Amino acid sequence: MAALMRLIFKNKIIDGQTCERMLRLLGRQFCDEEALSQIPPNIFVADKNGAVDQSSNEVLYVNGHYTSIFCVCTKNNTATSWDRDNEAWIFT
Repeated sequence: MAALMRLIFKNKIIDGQTCERMLRLLGRQFCDEEALSQIPPNIFVADKNGAVDQSSNEVLYVNGHYTSIFCVCTKNNTATSWDRDNEAWIFT
């Protein structure tokens, strides 16, 4: 997932215009009081998260003082609820 995010950032998927649009769309995530809400508002973040019962994942492109791309993935989670106190939700 991090490699795919890097290709989007480098304008290497389809064409530059499409990559720029994908990055803008991924940058419109909103989190209030959790997750990305801890990142200062002047730092651009594009992210995509996803989850199924035993897996929770998130990939982020962060453009602040430095540019970073990272991905956090969990699997075989024993906590499979969709509540906010789910361990995988808290971790990602």
